[in-house]
Amino acid sequence: MNKSWHDTHKLRMPTTLPERVAWHEAHSKHCNCRKDLPKTIVAALKKQGKKVCSRGHVYNGTGSCSVC
Repeated sequence: MNKSWHDTHKLRMPTTLPERVAWHEAHSKHCNCRKDLPKTIVAALKKQGKKVCSRGHVYNGTGSCSVC
């Protein structure tokens, strides 16, 4: 877990879906503490046309996730 990232990037509540999506997308880039993204976040990212692997990493291009 990237404690310093978590300490400086608190997800305030209440929050909107776009704010949660942005937080989770940044989180997946900076911290590897969570196995799966919430289903609502994955659905929103896919609706934006982004590719999401089974562990919730957002990646570009074709092929498989570069993180996994």
